[in-house]
Amino acid sequence: PVPGACDDDRVIAAPYAPYSQVFPRAAAILHQCGAGTTAEAMRAGVPQVCVPFGHDQPDNAMRLRRLGVATTLDRKRIDATKIVRAFETLLDPRAGYIERARRVGELARAENAAQRAAQELVRVLCTK
Repeated sequence: PVPGACDDDRVIAAPYAPYSQVFPRAAAILHQCGAGTTAEAMRAGVPQVCVPFGHDQPDNAMRLRRLGVATTLDRKRIDATKIVRAFETLLDPRAGYIERARRVGELARAENAAQRAAQELVRVLCTK
C-alpha cells in the first residue's frame, strides 16, 4: 500500500509503474506531453489530454492534436471540470479520438525506429 492512497477499488496507487504496462490498460491519458510520455501514450493507442508546460511539450501537444488523438488544456486555466469535459470528449466514440488513437498506436507499435535509424546510418556511412 502507498501512504495516503485512496480506498476506492477503482483507483490504484503505486510508487512506480512503467508506462508501457499501464498506458495500454487506460481508457485515456492525462500528461504534460514530454517526448517519452508522448511516445508511450501513442504506442498505447489511447486518446490523450495534454497539459504542456514548456520546452518541447507545446509542440508535441500540437502534433498530437493534428493527428486527432489528443486535446490540450491550458496549464494556467486547468481545473477538474475542464479535465472531466476533456475526457468526456475524448471517450465519446462519435468524436473519433478513440479510433484515431488506436490506428496511431498500431503504426507506432509496428515501427522499430531504433533499428531503422541504425540501418539508415550504416547505409549512409558505408556508401562513401
